[in-house]
Amino acid sequence: MDGIAPVSQAPTAEPKPDLSKTTLVVLVLLTLVISVIGTWSVLNEVNSVKLVKQATPQTAHVSLNLENPDAASQTAGATGHVTFNLQQ
Repeated sequence: MDGIAPVSQAPTAEPKPDLSKTTLVVLVLLTLVISVIGTWSVLNEVNSVKLVKQATPQTAHVSLNLENPDAASQTAGATGHVTFNLQQ
């Protein structure tokens, strides 16, 4: 075994210890407190919303005219996009 250097083993690192029970309890309590505060603030915002009712009911009339009914029946599989602009 001339010329072959012995292989040295690296020191084994000790495994990191798990979180202590105290740390876990503190993290769980902190999570609960943050959750309660968030829920409370959202519920307060919902309660402060005021609904506005319209003074008079609004009505509208919508009609659709087909210029060429035969052409519309031939493209039954087609899709489209419709936009309504409501102006007062």
